[in-house]
Amino acid sequence: MVKLIIVYLLLVHAALSFTKDKQLSAIRPINAASQQKDSEKAKLAFLFLTRGPMQHEPVWRLFFSWRATSAHYSIYIHPGDRHLVYPNNSIFFQREVRTYRKIRWGTLSLVVAERALIHAALADTLNAWFLLLSESCV
Repeated sequence: MVKLIIVYLLLVHAALSFTKDKQLSAIRPINAASQQKDSEKAKLAFLFLTRGPMQHEPVWRLFFSWRATSAHYSIYIHPGDRHLVYPNNSIFFQREVRTYRKIRWGTLSLVVAERALIHAALADTLNAWFLLLSESCV
């Protein structure tokens, strides 16, 4: 429940921090044809806030390959270690957010890192749903 409230507050804060120009440019005309077209292309953004390497990468690899392609989802990672590099064959390769912040559990640095993840995910206009996860989630 607390995590849900935190995520809600982060989304509200991210939405309010946009300038009016960005808000206006994000508004798209609504009509039945474009709404159906956009819903067919809509993606789910997986936002991983990690403290170390992904513990269950084989499970996530299986999950992402099951009845889905990369056109159905986006992956964003805020690594706990700036120097953590995923190998070329990893599904998390080059998915790190560019804005790195050292995080400590239970501090405001978590909010800053989550905002960086949300900001990166909002840059892709096809992302319609957002899911915040940690490295231990399965």
